[in-house]
Amino acid sequence: MSSSVRGDELFPALPFFTANDPELVRATAVRDPLGLLPVWSGVGRELVPHLASGVYKLSGIKAVLLIHWLLQEPLKEVASRNFRACFRLLEGLLEYYLWAHANAGQCFGTRALSRPDGFRVFAHDAGTAVNGLYQYYSGTCRRAELVDAEWTVLPDVATAFRRCWSTSAVNALRHGLERVLDDIDRQAFEPKQVLDGTQVLARAIGEAFDSTALMTVMRDRVLGNAAQVAFARHCADIRQQASGQPKVDQMVDNLALRLRDDREPASALRPSLTRVSECEHFLVLVQDAFDLMRALERNSLGQAAKWMEPSRAVHRDRAQRFAGLYAANAGERDEQIAALANALTSGPTESFLQEVINHHQRLMKERGSEPLLSIDEGKIVSLLGAERSLITVQDHMKRGLPWNNGYYLATAGAIHSQLFGTRT
Repeated sequence: MSSSVRGDELFPALPFFTANDPELVRATAVRDPLGLLPVWSGVGRELVPHLASGVYKLSGIKAVLLIHWLLQEPLKEVASRNFRACFRLLEGLLEYYLWAHANAGQCFGTRALSRPDGFRVFAHDAGTAVNGLYQYYSGTCRRAELVDAEWTVLPDVATAFRRCWSTSAVNALRHGLERVLDDIDRQAFEPKQVLDGTQVLARAIGEAFDSTALMTVMRDRVLGNAAQVAFARHCADIRQQASGQPKVDQMVDNLALRLRDDREPASALRPSLTRVSECEHFLVLVQDAFDLMRALERNSLGQAAKWMEPSRAVHRDRAQRFAGLYAANAGERDEQIAALANALTSGPTESFLQEVINHHQRLMKERGSEPLLSIDEGKIVSLLGAERSLITVQDHMKRGLPWNNGYYLATAGAIHSQLFGTRT
């Protein structure tokens, strides 16, 4: 090769000459690298026990229940051929119905549902329009005990659905499913054609979604006990009064004022609301500390600690309050995060930062992934660089107590409005 010709001129598209390193490749897909979400969720579920972040439409819960009932009772024989394929096809059908017929808005997959050449579902599709309902809504059905451990729907739910479905409606649906299953690799399920082919099917689906008997069961179970239902009502009131989406910290302050009255049914949750605040304040700090180190790559832990020192008193107070939440009956992950709180209260900030890295590395080892942060020759090494800029992290630390979580409060309010208001 001539010395005047560079390698990148010969091979401009090759970033390196070795095979992909699987250790590095899998490190790019790290979600919740500090294991904070289980800790947050454990506290948050004292207030909102059944709803997940993606559960913002009651119709999604109804759809999952309807699919399970159809595949367990009238379409049991068809489902025995390929349960997951049938579930996926019915997800696509109900998503399309909600989008095109019910004026209720889709749950997931707007672009797929509105394709100009028509929405089609294959048995092996992986898009959210044919997997989103199960992915986001099935957990709520389980936690609310609308289905049992074997995914069999509650008897009262089954009774409500039986009233809505005729033999003709079931047969119309069976024919469409069997056509796909008979040639599963090539045949597509076309919801528009299936629904347009017979009015009786669309009528049955509509009656199932509008069932008063089903709503009675859901009002009794979806939001939890009486105090949790009352709490969700306050969340709905606050959202309505704000004429939009209030900030989470403002919403929590408003809820705290409302729950001071012992005559208020939700007042029993006052201690839980306090725990939610104390938990959130420290978890935000841990995440900020982690992101601070990622933004200060090639600096020492001592240099990173200096960025936190001006707020050390505030940070210690947050840590002490959090540690007090887990004096007893703590789960394994709770104890791990509580240990970080103790490290911050009992030692220098630099030691706390080292413990954050150690905790992260142990967690990644459990998951079989490479850690994002390490120390090499006394310097911070961030495998994937910064998640947030140094200025952004600084600003987040200085703005008092900004919330990362709390989305479930708005979710509880939205679902309460749909359960007890005019929207279903």
